Amino acid sequence: DVTDFISHLFMQLGTVGIYDLPHLRNKLAMNRRWG
Repeated sequence: DVTDFISHLFMQLGTVGIYDLPHLRNKLAMNRRWG
């Protein structure tokens, strides 16, 4: 499930990852675009 994956991702990233989320989304978008 997508929500389960996101929650698992948040647990791995921690609170700092939440602040880095916009940057992470940009990286994922670029990877998807070039991938």
